[in-house]
Amino acid sequence: MTINRSDLRMLSYTEFGCLLDALTANVLSACTERQLCIDVVAPILRSGGITGCHLASKLGVNAIMPLQYKHTYDPARPIHRQFSPPTFTAEPQDSVVVLMADTNTVTGEVARHAARDLRMKWPASTILFASVIVDLSIEQLPDVDVLISAQRSNERRSVSAESATRIGVSNEVLIFPWEDTEEQWLEIQAAAAEDNYRKASTRF
Repeated sequence: MTINRSDLRMLSYTEFGCLLDALTANVLSACTERQLCIDVVAPILRSGGITGCHLASKLGVNAIMPLQYKHTYDPARPIHRQFSPPTFTAEPQDSVVVLMADTNTVTGEVARHAARDLRMKWPASTILFASVIVDLSIEQLPDVDVLISAQRSNERRSVSAESATRIGVSNEVLIFPWEDTEEQWLEIQAAAAEDNYRKASTRF
């Protein structure tokens, strides 16, 4: 089951604001349930910066650890780290509680790299990962203790359209208000080509 151009839908800023509110409520609920207090918010740039700064403001967290990675779609080096995690002037304790943030998590590869870097920096940390949208194919991620979302997607087409609809998940591919539709369509095509390459490689 492939993604068609007609599946893409541009979100309005109002719709995105509603999703951010839902994500914030879910983060607060998870923290209350586990008796956690967030020490550091780590937005995954670019689009995770919007979600991360929103959450940091709502949670009253001043310590922000920017992370940035680029999905290259090169099988030899699929994820490129733009820079090493920065160092705080006053470093938190190793048992720090970190809220990693992104906006759309489809394969989870970037999040895996980000969580690994955070775990290497603070081995005894508790890492929560909050993403506005998370694909249905992702149940958990290495080095992530708590996975939180506002909405699930079927962008990877891991279940049929009928199955997704039955559980209340749309088969739309949402484009965020600040994104360029054409650029995102090219990204989707590149991701599909990479996925097909991986599947073909496992057959031989």
